Amino acid sequence: IDLGICNHLRWATENVGKTPEAPQGQLLTWTEANSLLWGQHWRLPTEAELDSLRTKCSWQWTVEDGIPGYKVTGKSRGFEDHVLFLPSMTSAEYGLYWSSSPTVIHKKAHSITTITEESVLWSYRPDSCRLMVRMVFSLDD
Repeated sequence: IDLGICNHLRWATENVGKTPEAPQGQLLTWTEANSLLWGQHWRLPTEAELDSLRTKCSWQWTVEDGIPGYKVTGKSRGFEDHVLFLPSMTSAEYGLYWSSSPTVIHKKAHSITTITEESVLWSYRPDSCRLMVRMVFSLDD
């Protein structure tokens, strides 16, 4: 899904590992997420790309098929009807998504986006945590 926020960047339509049994997707460590082989041009989003998603799109808390999460809509002209759904984690009212960006605080931690009904925040987690993954497709890679 192209939300019109980053040149040639497309967001996967669903989280990695989504199945009927795991509708929010599979929870992966950062190393597992970063080593996924989806094919050329697929990768984890950078912190800057996730931040663009946060700042250049409209966010609305909603429930889709019984799963709470955010409906993220493009704001740029021509992209107002492009919608991405970012689910919250199972049995939780928040979602935690990996970025590819390491922290400067600790070499074994990476930045994540935390989404809740009230806000979209940045924080950091150790590589060993299991979080959700939304891949991006970039022709620039």
